[in-house]
Amino acid sequence: MKVFDLHCDTLSELRRAEMRGDGQTFAHNNGHIDLEKLEKGDYMLQCFAAFVNLADPTPGADPLVTALEEIDVFKRIMAKYPDRIAPVYTAADIRKNAEAGKISGLLTVEEGGCCKGNLGVLRRMYPTMKKYVNACRFWCGFGFGKHRYLWEMPGILGFGDWVAPDVPQMSQWQGRIKWTGTASLCNTSALLAKIADILGETQDAKHYRALSEKTADAYCSILTDGNGKLLEEFQTAYVLPIYLNMFPTQQIREKAAANLAALAKRNDWCIGTGFPGTPYILFALCDNGQVDAAYHMLLNTKCPSWLYEVKAGATTIWERWDGLDENGVCPIGDDGTDKMISYNHYASGAVGDFLYRRIAGIEPTEAGYKAFRVKPILGGGLTSAFAKVRTPYGDASVQWETAADTFTVTVCVPVGTRCELTLPDGTSQILASGTHTATCSIS
Repeated sequence: MKVFDLHCDTLSELRRAEMRGDGQTFAHNNGHIDLEKLEKGDYMLQCFAAFVNLADPTPGADPLVTALEEIDVFKRIMAKYPDRIAPVYTAADIRKNAEAGKISGLLTVEEGGCCKGNLGVLRRMYPTMKKYVNACRFWCGFGFGKHRYLWEMPGILGFGDWVAPDVPQMSQWQGRIKWTGTASLCNTSALLAKIADILGETQDAKHYRALSEKTADAYCSILTDGNGKLLEEFQTAYVLPIYLNMFPTQQIREKAAANLAALAKRNDWCIGTGFPGTPYILFALCDNGQVDAAYHMLLNTKCPSWLYEVKAGATTIWERWDGLDENGVCPIGDDGTDKMISYNHYASGAVGDFLYRRIAGIEPTEAGYKAFRVKPILGGGLTSAFAKVRTPYGDASVQWETAADTFTVTVCVPVGTRCELTLPDGTSQILASGTHTATCSIS
């Protein structure tokens, strides 16, 4: 469970909309489905072939473990509530989703293992994760030289930069599969190497780490000028290699972030990412010298943007940035999707991760929040924030505010854990369990 609040009505409403919405919002945001509410007709579920963040209401059950292990739950639900379950994806749909990392559950499993400290999840799902990454490697292996690590299949076989608002047609979103699929292979193989290390699978770790490195090199060598500039510029093409640390040096990474910020500024700070880039764009900017640009995008109220949805009256997160115009009319035309739209969707709700990890500043540094960091990043004129995370050790929370030229923060550290607190002036300290308050000057 997570709680978040800000001295900013629109951002607080964005967070509330995110939490009201689709249980798929993000593993990091602890989305789950309550079967009692399902029985009352409160949900329409969309079942994926390999995983859904669905919690069987067994007292003490881990929603993530339940969702990944107990596939019979889905069969039971689908038999009992056929009118409330969208069709399970076919094998062809699974193949199309693979390039975006949407089907294997690898990202969800890694999140559960690292944030919840559940190594059993990693061990149980490890063979499945290997099969997934190996399959992705197969689909990338048809070229020559470094092209053997690029996802160069026809766009029609994947989703690419799905519903990116900077291009109007589905075929254009799909046409970006080379960038999104390649970045996905780099990411999933790196995560698999990390998990292999944790599980003691030394040879696998070496193999998948090398695969990730070769894939990153192919992306940077073929799709960029070698100095942080994409040969074909669009926001997601910058976001993924920046966030996933695919550039060879921090200096080049920061140049790429500056190019991304310039691209966003030319777009009047409006979002231009589809599903693959949206969860990471603010991190890519904020963590690489472009804090002001990140806040410009987060607080923008023009369409397309997160707060445009709030301005337009959204109470849940939309599938598409322009789901309604300012007159409350759906403007979607003939874009190849048969006017596809959902007003209760997970995609852009991924911004909730940024609210916790950068605005409130709280994130784990060891599995299960055994150790965590609090490092708020100030910006956007925000003057206060509060966040609470329910960890296996108890609630961890942070509350900060600014007054005049002073920053004050109070951190609650659960028993058995420790926290590294970094203040806006750069000073750091290690906090043991208990409640701690610190201040610094921000003049």
